[in-house]
Amino acid sequence: MPNAVKSLVLIAAGLAAVSTARAQAVHVEVTPFVGAFIPTSALGSVRVNVLGAPITVKGEMTSALTFGGRVDVFSRSRVGLQAMYFYSSSGLRITVGPVPKTFDAVVQSGALKVNYKATSAQTGTDLVLSAGVMGISHSGAAFSLTGNKVNFGGVVGGGLHIILSPTVTLRFDGDLLIYRFAAAPVYNPTSQSDAMISAGLGLKLGR
Repeated sequence: MPNAVKSLVLIAAGLAAVSTARAQAVHVEVTPFVGAFIPTSALGSVRVNVLGAPITVKGEMTSALTFGGRVDVFSRSRVGLQAMYFYSSSGLRITVGPVPKTFDAVVQSGALKVNYKATSAQTGTDLVLSAGVMGISHSGAAFSLTGNKVNFGGVVGGGLHIILSPTVTLRFDGDLLIYRFAAAPVYNPTSQSDAMISAGLGLKLGR
């Protein structure tokens, strides 16, 4: 895991530990999940001349399966903190003119978010909204020439949480990661947005 992404996760874990130690009615929910990484925009494109003819070279990440986890800290109020991390073996699709070719790549992201329970959970179901900061890393064979690319930006999300028992919650969550990306210093950064949807079982700890 890149140091920048790892730092976000460690900071969030530390905040969770402090909150748990100081509060009497705090609970921690740990949720491993599986989901899908879905890029919603291209990484960028550049025009090059090949034998005098202009050709557009376009780069974009591919959708892929993702694995990760969330750690949520809530008190009696509706506001809490969440640390999130996910890993995806995505691919980088390079299109030269009409011809695409895909190279192996890895996407990792860590985030620290503030959660807000928009419902009171009286029906056994919570609608949770979230927003915060995140770091995202692009690495693997596709980025061997440029090195690991770590970018920082914002993340917004929402989730439907179905309470199965006092300690187990079925969770469906979605996040939109927004940041600026440049394949190399010579290229201008472009706005990028990636979606990540997931499903998992949350295990509640504490009161």
